[in-house]
Amino acid sequence: MRRQHAKKMNKQIIFLFCLILTCSCVKSSHSDVLCEECPVRIIDILPMHESIMFEMGECQIEVVAELSLPNTFKYMGCQKMIYEDGYFYILDEKYNRTIHVFDSLGNYHANVGTRGRAEHEYINAPTDFFVDTQTKTIHVFERDSRRILIFNKDGSFIKSLKFNSWPYSIGYIKPGTYWAAFNYKKAGNDAGLGVFCPEADKIKRAYNLKKDCAFVNKHRTFRKYDGINYHIPNLSDSVLVMKGDTITEIVKKYEVKIPK
Repeated sequence: MRRQHAKKMNKQIIFLFCLILTCSCVKSSHSDVLCEECPVRIIDILPMHESIMFEMGECQIEVVAELSLPNTFKYMGCQKMIYEDGYFYILDEKYNRTIHVFDSLGNYHANVGTRGRAEHEYINAPTDFFVDTQTKTIHVFERDSRRILIFNKDGSFIKSLKFNSWPYSIGYIKPGTYWAAFNYKKAGNDAGLGVFCPEADKIKRAYNLKKDCAFVNKHRTFRKYDGINYHIPNLSDSVLVMKGDTITEIVKKYEVKIPK
C-alpha cells in the first residue's frame, strides 16, 4: 500500500511539474527578433531640393472647417488630430484632458472621456488615441494608468484594458491587439517593441531594437495610415514599417548627399 501510494504521489508531482512548465512556456511564448534581421531601405535626400516641401500638385485639401467649441471649454489644445469618416478627432492633453470630436462642418459632436478615478475616466490625461473605422470605436491610451480605454464614437464608454508592463507609446493593430514601445528586460535591458494582447496578459512577439535603430522612448511615436503602422521614435535614425504584427521594413533616414 505504501509503495502504491508513493508511486501515485510521484505521478501527481510529475504531472504538476509538467503542468507548471507548460503554463510558464505558454505565458512567455514569444520570439525575440532583432531588427537587424528586417529589410533595410535607405532614403537619400538632396538638401534644398526634394526635402523643402510638397509641390502644390502633390497634395489636395479635402475639408476646411471652423471648429465650434462649446462654452464649457475655454481653450483647446491640439497634440494630435485625425480626420476619419467625416469626423475630426482632436487630442487635448494639455487644457481639457479629453478628445474632442467634431463633424465635417465643424459642429461639436462629443468629448471622449474626462478626468477622474472611475474606470471610464483618465487618472491624468489621454496620451494617444486611434480610431477604428470598421468597429466605429476609439482606442485611447493613458500612460499614467497603463490602460487602454475603448469608447464608441459618441463618447460612450465600452471597456478598459490594462498592461502589466509600462509602455511609453502604443500603436493599434486590431481589437485586443496593440503595438507597444517598452523597456524589455529579457532583451538585454534595451528599448524594444512588443505585440501586446492586454486582455490575455500576453506578449505575442518582441522586437529587440539595437544597432540599426537609434531609439529614444517618447509618447505618440506610432502613426497609422491605410492599415499600416509606422513607428517613428524620437531622435531616431529609422522609421519602422509594420503590417499587422510584423515589422516589414526599416527605412533609414537619411544619407544626405550634398550637391557638388
